[in-house]
Amino acid sequence: MIPSGSPNRRRTKQKIGEVPRSAEQTDRPGDQQTILSWRYGLGGESPCALTDTAKRLGVSVATVERIEAKALERLGAVREIDALLEMT
Repeated sequence: MIPSGSPNRRRTKQKIGEVPRSAEQTDRPGDQQTILSWRYGLGGESPCALTDTAKRLGVSVATVERIEAKALERLGAVREIDALLEMT
């Protein structure tokens, strides 16, 4: 075991923090919101490219594309539900 105050332990913790997150860790509604905000420039920021968004989250471009598609699909379902509720 590496002693808690040693430089090697600090470097190990730092490396662990650099490990890209898995798809399960990024496939949450909060991450969906973050991706849409960054990709479409919501909240006053400039739109962010797929590659830049992936780098910021520490995931692959394919993961960002999948989560973005899921978020957009979810928004479409919300609109459909709202339209149905307005009809009643």
